[in-house]
Amino acid sequence: MAINWQGTINSLLFCLPLLRNKKLRNQKLGSKKSETEKAQLVGISSMASILPMPRSQAYGASKVAMEYLFNSLRVDLVGEPIDITLVRPGFVKTPLTDRNDFPMPFAQTTAEAAEKIIKGISKRHWLVQFPWPLVWLMNSIACLPLRAQVWLLQKISRTSH
Repeated sequence: MAINWQGTINSLLFCLPLLRNKKLRNQKLGSKKSETEKAQLVGISSMASILPMPRSQAYGASKVAMEYLFNSLRVDLVGEPIDITLVRPGFVKTPLTDRNDFPMPFAQTTAEAAEKIIKGISKRHWLVQFPWPLVWLMNSIACLPLRAQVWLLQKISRTSH
């Protein structure tokens, strides 16, 4: 929570006033681009924000809170020249995730993840999520009633240990 939630808050407290000040932003960047050039906020969330995943309570809660904050900013910043992008990656193979003792379906390399993130950010997509098989699976389960979600996730969790 300290990094994923409070870190996001601290970053926004610092960056948002700068992003809102278009004149200052353009001076700092040495920009000679059009006055309509938009700033962009990017938040790194997780596929864990979609469903109540086993053993992910603090991590998932911090990502859900961050997504709610960014989506609320979409409402509050309407009419301001600031685009908002949420990145919701699935599993990415890193030294940290190498220590996980559970399956990581459709895990991607850091290079694959970076390519998808850069592409989505550069196109200013509202939501960048990948890999598609995991996105489809998670969103399909999320459409079920909560009781069915929990039952299914408990079954999957028990068989994966």
